[in-house]
Amino acid sequence: MPSKVFERVIFNQLKTLFIQNYDKAQFGFRPGSHTTCALLALQSHIVNLLDNPFTTNVILIQLDLSKAFDLVCHNLLLKKLSLFLPQKALALMKAYLSHRQQKVQINGVAGTYSLIPSGVPQGSLLGPYLFGVYFADFKAKLGRSELVKFADDATLIIPLLKSDSPTSIQNMIVDEILSAMEWCSNNMQVLNADKIKMLNITFNPLGWKPTNCFVYYRAFVEDVRILGIIFNKNYRGHPTSLTSLVSSTADFMHCAYFVTFSALLSFVRCTVLQFATLWSMLHRCF
Repeated sequence: MPSKVFERVIFNQLKTLFIQNYDKAQFGFRPGSHTTCALLALQSHIVNLLDNPFTTNVILIQLDLSKAFDLVCHNLLLKKLSLFLPQKALALMKAYLSHRQQKVQINGVAGTYSLIPSGVPQGSLLGPYLFGVYFADFKAKLGRSELVKFADDATLIIPLLKSDSPTSIQNMIVDEILSAMEWCSNNMQVLNADKIKMLNITFNPLGWKPTNCFVYYRAFVEDVRILGIIFNKNYRGHPTSLTSLVSSTADFMHCAYFVTFSALLSFVRCTVLQFATLWSMLHRCF
């Protein structure tokens, strides 16, 4: 179709500009990048924080956005695009998003066409990259916190220090969640507060533990699945984690383009430790 050919031409011209305006926490919608790169970055943050003698806990907060692609506000998206796109390209994007229609057909009976008021075109070349730009200013609030994103999946990482009081810890967690909710409210997105999951990772017996008087006490779980890999509060991976995370040497080396050397090194280290633990268990059995 001519429209697809035209979209491909626009995509080839603007793709690099879109990627340059992502934030570093976004591992989706980058050529060659995939969930492995995001997981390696996440693991690196956790391992490096737990290695810090001043850190007692690492809190993971998994955020759940509802229909994020469908709720993209066109006016806000165009405002964000205007920060780096030339006027002619911006006008082209406005025309691309405007006057889109859809209809529903059930059992051969079709409804009437109606305008699509929001969202990026699903199944298109430009749609994911436009969402990447839209989601770029979704960031962690606290200076010590980290954020790892893959498409619309977002995981916050908050290190807790020995000097933190129980009250300040609770305030930090609440502040990060409220900041995420505020961004969603300002950007016409929906954060499912009831589906927020938190993981309290610690090896320190004196580390902070949530009490039932904490407003988000019920959000803390024993384990959480992030991008297909299970993390639990003792930071022990699922038995299939190793094969799922990096399926080949080529896959592993390819991620070097998207994550830091520290992330790759922490993966090797954790892999060796897991194999050493498994070997020790087998040795005791026989």
